[in-house]
Amino acid sequence: MSHSPISSTTRRVQEDYHRKRVAVANLANVRTISANSATAWARETRNGKSRSKDAMIELFSENPDRGRVDASTITLKGKL
Repeated sequence: MSHSPISSTTRRVQEDYHRKRVAVANLANVRTISANSATAWARETRNGKSRSKDAMIELFSENPDRGRVDASTITLKGKL
């Protein structure tokens, strides 16, 4: 399933959201994560590339190999 590209407007809105979160968060770890997120969104905006949501998920996924298994190599034992 392919998604529509993420626009530069969306990227700027996300950056702004995270910068505001840094300003109001009480927890240091929330401020750190939000600051890193804001920086990443700013970098994406500067790059000016329009990426699909699928590409963004793959780029920022904690499991970058997700979805890359060759299904023909999987052997199932028993009945489903």
